[in-house]
Amino acid sequence: MNEFHDTWREFRDLKESSLSRLHQHTQEHDTAILTAHRAVPDDSEGCITDIPAAGQEMDSSRDTNKERNRGLKAILLRKGYGVTRVDGSYVENFEDPDPLRRVEVSESSFFVVNLQDNPDFAADIKDLGELFCQDSVLIIPQGGDGSYLLGTNDTSFPGLGNTEDVGGFSPGREAEFMSRLRGRPFTFKEVKSMETFKDLSTNAKWVVAKITERLSKRTLKEQQLSDYESQYEPGKIRLFHFTRSPMAKGQNRFVVDPALFVTSRGSYSRNEWKRSRYPRSFYYTDPARKEHIVTGDLFSVDVPAERIYNLRQDPDGYLAKHRHPTYGLRDDREWTEMFEDIADSYGGVYYTLGEGGAPVVAYFDPLETKKVEETD
Repeated sequence: MNEFHDTWREFRDLKESSLSRLHQHTQEHDTAILTAHRAVPDDSEGCITDIPAAGQEMDSSRDTNKERNRGLKAILLRKGYGVTRVDGSYVENFEDPDPLRRVEVSESSFFVVNLQDNPDFAADIKDLGELFCQDSVLIIPQGGDGSYLLGTNDTSFPGLGNTEDVGGFSPGREAEFMSRLRGRPFTFKEVKSMETFKDLSTNAKWVVAKITERLSKRTLKEQQLSDYESQYEPGKIRLFHFTRSPMAKGQNRFVVDPALFVTSRGSYSRNEWKRSRYPRSFYYTDPARKEHIVTGDLFSVDVPAERIYNLRQDPDGYLAKHRHPTYGLRDDREWTEMFEDIADSYGGVYYTLGEGGAPVVAYFDPLETKKVEETD
């Protein structure tokens, strides 16, 4: 019991603002705590999936855990969650009577906030706990009451799929919760500021997207248009357009005109030109996932989500309506007729460039866009 008291005292020494932020998040949203750290990274006992390999060869367990946490953080950010890194330590072999065998081990965990109130939050956290072979993850329902450990590998406690009630989450109990999560006394050292994907620089977003793509390609393939809604403005989707047009150089605003697709398209639009010559401009919903040949100044614009038709899900049946019974969708015939039909009811259309490819929106109307600065 004294170990817990010592833990609480040390944690109370953290800045008041850090405690207040964590508590405020638990009152406003579902939250969770998890890590990719493993005491023995190469030990796969109890794992129900293959633990993701590090991006490069690691020289030590510390480096391997650091790289895996980097991957976990990237996936969490890419899913739109708020991520706060919590640095702390625990004592390995803390029950061993020989004090020389008790070793303090540093560990970084993540306090995760369901900022968009995604109904799949708990399932996502569970999947990531399983992916990184954690004994358990800590799920904290909004308000802090009814918090529980969820077993995410096949070990003795709490056991795969089993839950263990840990009571209400409140200020001053954070270290106790982490001690329960790790199965040994845990001491907080530092709480970092919360990060979100939308607040990252363009380069950082690209890095996060690439790490996520390496670790979880299936997740990216299944991403839907609704995942991008309200990330920046309520009810809107932010579209990103790269341009090398001289008219955009040095400008804060630039009108992207679909008519230019007919007269002065870029070389990277050749396949789309072959598909249909119907006037449209091309935007990414995620600039970090652009094709490597696409370069230039980056501009963005927010459009109402209802103005974009999701052709991947095709709820209005345009694909079936226009597909030829023998020839399917032919270049510059059925494709053009379908785009014309969609343009009567929508401003643009969403699809991906091939299976699992970059998500794009082809927009039929001119849009005034704003220059994206590196820190946007």
